[in-house]
Amino acid sequence: MATTYNITILELQGAPVLNGVNKVVTLVTYQIQGVADDGTEAIHQDNLPCTYDADNFTAFDDLTENQVKGWITSSDAQVCSQVDSAIDAIRVPTNVQMDKPW
Repeated sequence: MATTYNITILELQGAPVLNGVNKVVTLVTYQIQGVADDGTEAIHQDNLPCTYDADNFTAFDDLTENQVKGWITSSDAQVCSQVDSAIDAIRVPTNVQMDKPW
């Protein structure tokens, strides 16, 4: 089954001035929602620490949503795996309250 993923940027945190550069993003808070073909859905929220890189720096006012989403997806090839695991756990629950057989 295929899963469709949607990343939402919840918050950007940063330093007003870092290494003489204004408005440097240091942390991205995001959530990723996955919806499987069968309608099973799960959401995972996480943070991505960001390190200032003078050679690959984009001014804050020039950042795009897609660029920040790219940071998330390129930082960890397993970014969707937590959502996939949560979807699997919903499909095959292992800790469901069961009535006693007596």
